[in-house]
Amino acid sequence: MDSDRSRQAAIGPGVLGRAVSTRSASIDIWHRTGFGNGLVCSERQPRARPATNLAVVYARCVKHMRWALCLVAAALACACKPETRQPPSSGSATARPVPATPADALGPVIDAASARTWYRVVVREPPYEVPFFLALPDSEADEHVIIANGSERLEIDAKRRADHVRVDFGVAGTALELDLHGERVEGTWLADHTLRGNFPVSGTRVAEPDPQLRYPAAAPAAVDVSGVWDLDIEKSGPAKARLEQRADGILEGTINDREIGDWRFLAGRVTGHKLALSTFDGLRAFSIEATVDKDGRTLTHGIAHYPGWSHAAFHGKKAAGGELGTEQTGRMKPARTHVTLRELDDPGLRGKAVIVDLFGTWCAACWDMTPFLVDRYNRHRAAGLEVIAVAIEPFDEAYSLERIAALRSRYKVTFPISLRVMKTDSVVDQLPPELDQVSGLPVTLFIDRRGTVRAVHTGFIGPASKVDHARQTEMFDRLIDEILRSD
Repeated sequence: MDSDRSRQAAIGPGVLGRAVSTRSASIDIWHRTGFGNGLVCSERQPRARPATNLAVVYARCVKHMRWALCLVAAALACACKPETRQPPSSGSATARPVPATPADALGPVIDAASARTWYRVVVREPPYEVPFFLALPDSEADEHVIIANGSERLEIDAKRRADHVRVDFGVAGTALELDLHGERVEGTWLADHTLRGNFPVSGTRVAEPDPQLRYPAAAPAAVDVSGVWDLDIEKSGPAKARLEQRADGILEGTINDREIGDWRFLAGRVTGHKLALSTFDGLRAFSIEATVDKDGRTLTHGIAHYPGWSHAAFHGKKAAGGELGTEQTGRMKPARTHVTLRELDDPGLRGKAVIVDLFGTWCAACWDMTPFLVDRYNRHRAAGLEVIAVAIEPFDEAYSLERIAALRSRYKVTFPISLRVMKTDSVVDQLPPELDQVSGLPVTLFIDRRGTVRAVHTGFIGPASKVDHARQTEMFDRLIDEILRSD
């Protein structure tokens, strides 16, 4: 879940209490980007005039013996012939099928028809680097890029003009400014008003997002780290990780802790006894390194780095159980069965089963949860299910409403979303006072037809942890069924 501290990591230390200045910086990007759903008023380029065939012009001139006019026509043909780009080298990606993003993952399903060129890109905050794969458009008509982290593919709004590409991450409040130089790309991750600065970015063209290239191996894997791990992360405390390792050492997984929540799609490899993972989605960037002992059951000398925010030491041991842990469940205070929430006073909700989603547009786990709620609302609305979402935002009202509108558009949200502008730096201060043992977002309340809160759940494990994500959604489905069957 995203707690107070991790929320500041997403929006920047010291931003709270400076919402107006934050908005002035962020809203400029917002008007240019929207949130990945065509909200950008794209500048349409005029169609290039077709090139004139010089041989045909010359033949016609000879036929009519109009030598003077022939020379004029040929000159005009040369002048009107549009400039053509050189075909991509063998390292350039052509129009290849792109795996679709899962329905409940961050980002829309990707149109694979466009031609894009892949790069292995790194975000740098010395001495740390965060590698990821980025596909840039080959044409100015293509207004999207693709980011690859393991099995996830994110399609993000972008604009290409000549050899410059701007990638806007919309509600995340960040952007990539990139310049193409032959086989390389150079630029900056602009995150100064959401994190603590801007960060240099560079990359090299690759044929495809080959996981072998994310962390090139100097030696084969000497251990297998597949399974669930108990981690102890400096400053944030206990955490769980689920890792899946292939025979060639390629590694995927995620981490779930009480500060950040779901770290989402981590990808990397094991080389010898060294483990390395990374992810980048515009909102957050992580790099993780650790040493694995000989029996593959202990992690030491671990460093988790988050550019612009912090880096933390960690260590870990293989867990006895095989679950990441989905029971991050809050509760009601003693003798309390109802919550104080003005949205629940709507007479139209009487006799309805209700899910209340307390979330933030700055919370990545909340982004993963939104499409799940949209799907379940569409499935069960006719049976009497209602969803009420409350966005808890550290920004001013106008900017917050724009972010909510963008989120609604991106995920096709039809249930109501209301706004709470934070009056203090604490997320917990904005929650209903009847809740207990909740420390961050999202917080999900399952309320039966009598208005009684049947369950309080904190956090959301996204699709990066496949089995744990499935287990959590199954639990949510059971709770939905329970409140629908209530009298």
